[in-house]
Amino acid sequence: MTKKSMPLVTVKLDKIVGGGQAIGTLPDGRKLFVWGGLPGETVEVQITKKKSKMAEGFVTKVIESSDQRIEPLDADSYLSTSPWQIMDFDSEQHYKSALIEEAFELHNIVLPDPIEIYSDGKQYEYRNKVEFSWYWNKETDQLDLAFFRRGTHGKIPVSGTSLAHHSLNTAATTLRDILRTKPEVSGFMLKTVIVRCDQQGRVAMQLYVKEPNFGQLPDSDLKQLKDQGSVMGFELIYSNPQSPASITTDRLQS
Repeated sequence: MTKKSMPLVTVKLDKIVGGGQAIGTLPDGRKLFVWGGLPGETVEVQITKKKSKMAEGFVTKVIESSDQRIEPLDADSYLSTSPWQIMDFDSEQHYKSALIEEAFELHNIVLPDPIEIYSDGKQYEYRNKVEFSWYWNKETDQLDLAFFRRGTHGKIPVSGTSLAHHSLNTAATTLRDILRTKPEVSGFMLKTVIVRCDQQGRVAMQLYVKEPNFGQLPDSDLKQLKDQGSVMGFELIYSNPQSPASITTDRLQS
């Protein structure tokens, strides 16, 4: 039996909620939680999930745009990492402070003063940890880093994210390039790679694989990771493929 396709709907968005979704109301009265939209916008939405009292989806077309909308740096993958990228920085701070205040009000707590958000103003390259998935790109017939499409099981091939410290993107793409040279490695054998860095850009990397006999990286590969990707520590970890999470079942190399 083929799975019934979800509909496209047009909706006016009213407000924003904590996760970064905007809310509209469907003709039948159900609330629609939408990724990629802003309050006040009229948008076309692809429904991805329907329940008795609510539905979820993502914007496929902006019909009437908010003046707070900006172009995200990661146009293809921003929903996977930070749905706030579509609004200007001042609007983001405003909405976040309003959401904090709303959370207190839900518990009948009235704050004596308005909430102020303090920030160093750095909008990009501030994250010191990123987890990438893997994707075998059939169009290019090669391995890519990837993020999951929010609300689906699909993946988006990427070469990094603007939110991560640049050393993390460099380290991850260096590993990707190394694995591309190995014909015995396929996307199905790989689960994730987690990269972390300190303030100096020194990287620790964990490659999670689904094969208990996955071959160790030779010293030449580790040297390339260090020289080109500033990777000071590397672990190869077998992770039970029955679990979607990056759990440690056995350390194969450290």
